[in-house]
Amino acid sequence: MDWNLDGKKDLILGGGEGRVRIYLNANTDADPVFNSFGVIVAAGKPLDVGQGSVPYIVDWNNDGTRDLLVGEWYGRIYLLINTGTNADPIFPAKPFILDGGSLLQLNGYSAPYVVDYDRDGKKDLLSGATDGMIHFYKNIGTDEDPQFNGSTLLEDDLGVIDAGNYSKPELSDWDYDGFMDLLCGGQSGNVHYCHAIGPLAISDNHLSALRKLDRVSEQVHQHLAQLAFVGADVARHIRGNL
Repeated sequence: MDWNLDGKKDLILGGGEGRVRIYLNANTDADPVFNSFGVIVAAGKPLDVGQGSVPYIVDWNNDGTRDLLVGEWYGRIYLLINTGTNADPIFPAKPFILDGGSLLQLNGYSAPYVVDYDRDGKKDLLSGATDGMIHFYKNIGTDEDPQFNGSTLLEDDLGVIDAGNYSKPELSDWDYDGFMDLLCGGQSGNVHYCHAIGPLAISDNHLSALRKLDRVSEQVHQHLAQLAFVGADVARHIRGNL
């Protein structure tokens, strides 16, 4: 993620203290080095969600600027709309995402991920949670004004996908076959991998095109699993205490 638009990848990290840290790359894009950090400011103060911040950057309202979703320990998801620019983002308020007109709240440790999951042209919301499952919120509004009304637990061919505790989902075409696969970190330090055998689709309240090849595919360090795919080449250059 090139946060300051200088052509080099930066790091945006959450953490147990509830802040969202920005590590700007002090070296090159090919060999990033991170010496210090700043924090996201919202409503004129350093953003503090209490505990367990999990940031996700997305243009939520399709106005061309980057907005910020932040999960937190109690299962809510903050929605920070950028009223500034990409070069100088301003987050004047920190409301929560709603579900059916009420507060969207999982059973703890929300970990948001935004994608057009059912391929209807509108962004949907996935979230990990304390229960280790992956919660799918279908967008019943528009792409520029997402609205939600209830969630579905994602399943594969073996049943409900369960990462153990503190799931954090990510979609990627892992094997370059043209289909988006599902990877999910968890408290155990494992990365769970579900292989898509065709285009992802929601049917009969479950995910219809995933086949679980490896429930646990690779042991990785617990904190790197929760960061979800911060590569070792990047991580080894981080200076200071994360």
